[in-house]
Amino acid sequence: MSLGTLQVMVVDDHAFERRMALRFLTDLGIREPIAADDGAHALEILGARTERLDIIICDLDMPRMDGVAFLRNVAERKLANAVVVASGLDTSLLHAVETMARAYGLHVLGKVEKPLSADKLQRLFDKYHDLQPRTSARRHSSSPRPELMDAIVSGQMYPVYQPKIVLDTGEVAGAEALVRWKHPRQGSISPGTFLPAIEQQDLLDALTDRVLDQACIDRQAWAAAASRSACR
Repeated sequence: MSLGTLQVMVVDDHAFERRMALRFLTDLGIREPIAADDGAHALEILGARTERLDIIICDLDMPRMDGVAFLRNVAERKLANAVVVASGLDTSLLHAVETMARAYGLHVLGKVEKPLSADKLQRLFDKYHDLQPRTSARRHSSSPRPELMDAIVSGQMYPVYQPKIVLDTGEVAGAEALVRWKHPRQGSISPGTFLPAIEQQDLLDALTDRVLDQACIDRQAWAAAASRSACR
């Protein structure tokens, strides 16, 4: 795979580290890599583009919009094919954010601790060709309305919960409900492949109601379990 054909963005509020990352990318053969100094700036740049990026290298601890919120926007708006999580924060926190990004449906090439280097980036970029073919998304997006409605009603589509982490302390401040589809024949299907079909078939409200109902049930179960634990 020729790295020179990739469109890559670096999102980092530290000017020196941002310049070094751009230099490493240029050394690897990336033509005209893009830079942004935080998530909000990156979204401004991406909003003016007509094509999504191949790879975004994203820092986490940034002003205005941190890396966690930025990655959520990237996933929801389908702004990139893949991301790299880069930070000097604790390794366990990096792992948690990487897991969160995957839960949002992003293809995560990996996490890398700062300082960056050309070798670290090369190893991650070598994984880019492992992206699932886009024909997979088209295949699932053609699912007929009866199949989708049955999946919603029968509970094949269900919520999973991603903790919301306070970057400064590492504490869990809440959770976000993310939908998944366990197809009886095809197995687990990522939201990026079936949500377009849900929207096309005007079933988003039905799916939202189903996920909210199950989230309320799960919340009550957690509260009951916590109450029983406190009484022991």
